[in-house]
Amino acid sequence: MATDQALARSAGTPAHGWYRVPPAGERYSLDRLRALLRTNDPDAVLRQELGSWLECDRLSWHRSGREALRVAFLALAAKTGRREVVVPAYTCFSVPAAAVAAGLRVRLVDVDSRGWIDPAALARVDLSNAAAIVICNLFGFAEPAIATREMARAAGCGVVDDAAQAYGATARDGRAGGRGDVGILSFGRGKPLSGLGGGAVVWSQLDPPETHPAPPVRRSFGILQALGYNAALSPWIFGGLASIPWLEIGQTPYDTEFPRGAIRGDHLGLAASRARDARERGTRRRERALDLANRAGNGALEMLLDPSGGQGVFPRLFGLAEDRDAAADFLARWGKLGASRLYPSSLEDVGDLQSQLAHADACPGARTLADRVISLPTHPGGGEDSRRFGLG
Repeated sequence: MATDQALARSAGTPAHGWYRVPPAGERYSLDRLRALLRTNDPDAVLRQELGSWLECDRLSWHRSGREALRVAFLALAAKTGRREVVVPAYTCFSVPAAAVAAGLRVRLVDVDSRGWIDPAALARVDLSNAAAIVICNLFGFAEPAIATREMARAAGCGVVDDAAQAYGATARDGRAGGRGDVGILSFGRGKPLSGLGGGAVVWSQLDPPETHPAPPVRRSFGILQALGYNAALSPWIFGGLASIPWLEIGQTPYDTEFPRGAIRGDHLGLAASRARDARERGTRRRERALDLANRAGNGALEMLLDPSGGQGVFPRLFGLAEDRDAAADFLARWGKLGASRLYPSSLEDVGDLQSQLAHADACPGARTLADRVISLPTHPGGGEDSRRFGLG
């Protein structure tokens, strides 16, 4: 087998030093930074753009997507009087961490090869103490929600439509983030609508709790953050930062002690500066993703694309390797060009979560997905030439 160095050189990419293409993220353009300076009321801009798309103007801003989830879980627990949250067994570790931070227990449900909740598995889950079921829309497209909503309604529990990875995506049954009792948005780095931090709850069917007034924007600090972020997306700088262990770049820790409270003003301003063109940028990422997937001539990955009748936003393009060994081989070859894993394991294998699980049923679909899933970058300059990944 050819060495990683030879493969990278054949792709026209340096194989030495710190060079590493970031797996996700987009630079802030000068137009967006000017928009930050010129926007008098970022709170109103963001509220209008998100509310128009999701057909709900009852939104609250929070310190992060995790904090938004925690607040939503507390509201649903108060409404239902129940103390569990049903979470797909393969998803971001922040989802169960937010439930535990809200004082609730986590009940896992298995997923299929697309990362969607398996209806047969959900039918076997005890929902008698469930405050909510979380739909995670994991791979940048909107997971069909009708079956999950019907089961939740029959059991008397709520639905959280988590669009952290899929703002702007649509399915036959609606728009990601707008189909549940509450919706969740994250404005974190690498998200479809990024403000480098912050999150929101969309209160579709619940009355929002008392919220704090919008914080001061601090435009100059936001611009400095954006410029630093732009620099960090350089493959040489990103690779250097990723080589520093304590920065934990690319890692997904399970952490229930995250900051609480309202969104920071700089994050609110940066998210507002990108809100008006967020879906347009999603369309461009989707075009790059589909072009990359259409050239996958040698079958190295089985690509995860739009479900029938839906349209995704693809902050990354995801594919499935044949097995764990094939995934490891692909990453060894193409990691420097932005190929990466998503979350490293099924939630049932997260040690610190074990004591907070409401059951111990195995979730083989989630474990298989964790072994096989690979992401490829869809940002400009990241992965638009599929030959760099040996796919065409």
